[in-house]
Amino acid sequence: MTRNEMEQCISLRAEIKAIEESMKSPKSTYVTVFYKDYRTGKGIPKSLEGLDNGEEQLRELKAYHKNRKRKLMRRLRQAEKFIDGLEDSEMRTILRMYYINGNSQKEIGDALSFTPGRISQKLTTFWNVQKYSKPRKSKQSGK
Repeated sequence: MTRNEMEQCISLRAEIKAIEESMKSPKSTYVTVFYKDYRTGKGIPKSLEGLDNGEEQLRELKAYHKNRKRKLMRRLRQAEKFIDGLEDSEMRTILRMYYINGNSQKEIGDALSFTPGRISQKLTTFWNVQKYSKPRKSKQSGK
């Protein structure tokens, strides 16, 4: 798993919180509904206008929220599997607290008796090692 994929856990969690805030006060919109009036025997197009109390936007936000939560859960499962495969227990703890639980570097530092700068340094070092330790594709020689 890459650093970018792990950081999506953080951004998805923030996006879900923003959607939840929007769901608290959906915006009213001006709505026009067209229908046919058959009182005269023929269908005459008419319109009905009014304010929507935000139900339409709320319905859309709920669907989007559900989609984002599903995506976050998938990403978290992948992240957990990646983290569980690491041998360094301290790094597993840092990664889990930062990417899975959403703790800040300061909170992690306080829990593990490190400065936030040291946590940042450990994360950067870990991801640099990950980037360069991946097996490279060997070129097949045409012998």
